[in-house]
Amino acid sequence: ANLASGVILGALKKLGGMLLDFGKDAVEAGKAFGAAMSQVAATMGVPVRQVRELQEFAKEMGATTAFSAEEAAQGLNTLAQAGLSAKEQMAALPDTLNLAAAGTLSLESAAAYVTGSIKGFKDEMANAQYYTDLIAMGATMANTSVAGLGEALSRGAATANGYGQSAESLTLSLLRLAEQNLEGEAASTALNRAMADLYTPTEAARKALE
Repeated sequence: ANLASGVILGALKKLGGMLLDFGKDAVEAGKAFGAAMSQVAATMGVPVRQVRELQEFAKEMGATTAFSAEEAAQGLNTLAQAGLSAKEQMAALPDTLNLAAAGTLSLESAAAYVTGSIKGFKDEMANAQYYTDLIAMGATMANTSVAGLGEALSRGAATANGYGQSAESLTLSLLRLAEQNLEGEAASTALNRAMADLYTPTEAARKALE
């Protein structure tokens, strides 16, 4: 009986310790999340009470994605740093998280690729999935990575849009360059130069093209 009582008492103590640790972890996680949301508010230049909707959205993302609520809040802050409104942040965050997970990217990199591509083509954040699909699916079609194609697409978007090229056309061109071992910033630099030479050629180049 004494042995059984000792075993039970030991188990209860162990359970109590586990519950205490769990409680401490929950408190720390709550503090970290609160700090992350305070940073979002600071980035946007508004009081914390004005980001309650974003706060609830970050919690939802933490419950339904592979990322925690704190990480979702950090993603919102990255999007806020890119100048996105609260509505735009909520439109872009789910696809940004998906891209980060698909390419094992940091949230900062994924956000930069998404916002850079969308802004370059002067599109709306509501269409974020279109660009993340181009990057994630395109990377499986050539000798490049999600990071390599994402960086190239975001850096080349504004130039391509200026010359009337579509996102699909730019992506296909970047995939062809990837087959020649040009990706990332090197690919966007090469393609931007090629577009400039083709669309605004020097007199000598114009004659050669003719």
